Amino acid sequence: MARKRIADMISYKFSMDLSGDNKIAMDNMTEKFGMKYGPFLNFLIKKLCRMPDSMKQAFIAFCLQKCSEINERLANAEGFEKKDLEEEKNSYLEMARIFNGGTPVEFSEEDPTMKKYMMEDGVLIVPKDWIILNPELEGKCRYAGVVECRNHVKYDIPHFVFFTDIQYACDYDKHYTETIYDLCTEKWSRFKEIREKEVKLIPDPEKPGRYINEEEHLASPVIGLFHIVRNDDEHYDDDPPYGAVIVNTEVSNSRQKK
Repeated sequence: MARKRIADMISYKFSMDLSGDNKIAMDNMTEKFGMKYGPFLNFLIKKLCRMPDSMKQAFIAFCLQKCSEINERLANAEGFEKKDLEEEKNSYLEMARIFNGGTPVEFSEEDPTMKKYMMEDGVLIVPKDWIILNPELEGKCRYAGVVECRNHVKYDIPHFVFFTDIQYACDYDKHYTETIYDLCTEKWSRFKEIREKEVKLIPDPEKPGRYINEEEHLASPVIGLFHIVRNDDEHYDDDPPYGAVIVNTEVSNSRQKK
């Protein structure tokens, strides 16, 4: 801490040329902040270039999400509108580069069937038609899970996604699971009806390890909660189910450099 304070106290003087528009912008900002040029530039550098890594990753994720949204609009844009949108997307990528310490952040064309959501330190990528249960927690969690039903095509049941602070599905207790199921019912009224159609396995008293209603159970809409893997998890295998994954942008960029 002492070293940091000493470093901040050291002063370096140098001349600086500003373009007309930039000078106007600086004059407006320094007036509103009540600072002179030097203190304001130090303030700006500290807050923008020296922010905590967790904040940098959140801002990078936000920039990439905006690029994804712009891509959707570009599909139907022409002429000047298209040019403006491309410039806007490049501006987001330039800002992402600043947050990334000067290293360019790669942005690939989005799969139109997938959608991105902000995470605390990256982005969540899931199929576009999956229903988000707690959107108010977007950008506030490191993990996410999915509610999936076996035979979901047969019963026309959607997938549900939730943001969470719990990393693995094996750690979702009964109370937490029921809370998620309640959210599913709020978002999709038929969920309660589907749960009532679940067929629980009944052990066969005459055949240990077997069940008397296996066929009925397998044909029913069995519901389960699963965690969505992160690309920085030791269990990540580059082929997550349905393409659903949480991407730590810092890890993603380091892999691309290799």
